[in-house]
Amino acid sequence: MLVELEPGPIDDSVLTRQASHRSARVWDLNVCLGLEESVVLTCRRRELALSRVAVDPRLLPLIEAVGFTGLMKVPFIQLDWHLITALVERWRPKTHSFHMPTGETTITLQDVSIQLGLRVDGRPITGRMDYNWPEECDRLLGMKPTEDLDQAGQYSWGSGALGWLYRDLCRATVPTAHEIGGCLILLKVWAWDSWHDVFSVVQVPTHAVRQYRFSFDTMTSDQVVWEPYSANVVAALPDYCRVGSEVWQAVTPLLCFPVAKWHQPDRVLRQFGQRQQVPDASHSLSEQHGRDLRAIVNDWSVEHAPLISLWEERLEHVVTGPPLDGDLSYHDPYLVWYRRITRRYVSRLACTYD
Repeated sequence: MLVELEPGPIDDSVLTRQASHRSARVWDLNVCLGLEESVVLTCRRRELALSRVAVDPRLLPLIEAVGFTGLMKVPFIQLDWHLITALVERWRPKTHSFHMPTGETTITLQDVSIQLGLRVDGRPITGRMDYNWPEECDRLLGMKPTEDLDQAGQYSWGSGALGWLYRDLCRATVPTAHEIGGCLILLKVWAWDSWHDVFSVVQVPTHAVRQYRFSFDTMTSDQVVWEPYSANVVAALPDYCRVGSEVWQAVTPLLCFPVAKWHQPDRVLRQFGQRQQVPDASHSLSEQHGRDLRAIVNDWSVEHAPLISLWEERLEHVVTGPPLDGDLSYHDPYLVWYRRITRRYVSRLACTYD
């Protein structure tokens, strides 16, 4: 006799919108029609043309002044649309994390620093959007470029990029979504560093999303690289990858004009080599999920003034835990809590047994 396990959650106090989540459609198609959802998200990207253009050496000092030296060194990386689709099915807008069978995990400011070399500490990406752009271009073209570029180097470009990726991941969880944007290279390399074993099981490209689903559904803790950046690895990195490391574990808003998302490393302390506790209630900015540059807002620094104040206090909200000595046991209080509030399975394939 076939027995089917419940996908969860048992307690819906965290995943309050499961019924309208992309993963619900995958499950419902399985149950109602016996089908396996195979729609793959189209991944939008803009950096392909840039990777094919040689940078004039005269521009290098300007790129360094802005803080994009590390970003310019990132090579072209082929995106795996199937992998990204399977990850979106496990992304949770309320917690800004991936709910995997073994616990929450997410992309943090540490990943942005190390993988992209972008500055994560500094001024928030916000301000006015109602410029007269032709006049502004005339003004800027008549100035020494380094005057503005030195100032640009003080911004937290990394937190803005991460917030924008969070926003696009949240939008893609809607069942009717067909595409996703944002810094998907970061998502791809982060996933590769986190789950090496998952990539070895995909052998049939046309069914890869189903294979990824099954691999994630059946994942065990020993398949997860919880702390990909050891102290020795971090110490060997260029300086621009370590600047701002003080905020890597800060619970703080991530701002980029209309985008406002919460960075919640307190939910993924194992990624920093620390013991995970049951986290506090998740921060929520649900009204921000639909905001974009089309919103009629003249000055985002006014619109987001309370959040900017929280960003300025980011060093006061750094969360740490005791060192993690080995893996968490099955009966650890965090895992007992987590198994009740998570969506354990996305597809029926992994939760049915004889």
